[in-house]
Amino acid sequence: MPSGYTESAIIKWNQTGRASKALINASKKGMKENTYSGAGSDNTLVNVTNLSHSQKVELSRYALSLINSAHHQLGKKSWTYKAGALHFADRVANHTTSLAGMQVTMCLVSSVQLKLLALTQE
Repeated sequence: MPSGYTESAIIKWNQTGRASKALINASKKGMKENTYSGAGSDNTLVNVTNLSHSQKVELSRYALSLINSAHHQLGKKSWTYKAGALHFADRVANHTTSLAGMQVTMCLVSSVQLKLLALTQE
């Protein structure tokens, strides 16, 4: 992570709504450095509303690797994959898609985030 992109700077920004010049510059630098390079041989098309179990596990592990990369750079503990978190996310996703209304979905997302944190942190 670029220098200036620190946990304390992010917390201060979240609390005040104002980002420091160092955080803004570090964010711009990080955006320039962060490039996507896909696996050219992987041309698999998937239906995101109907993923297989193995696709969900693969996606979860990939997301976790990104989260842990940031955690490592911030000196934080790594999270671990838990099948229970995936099962819980499935239940919420199925429930969310069957409900109408943004407020209900937002409440569910907040509780999912809390539950996933509880299930994945060591």
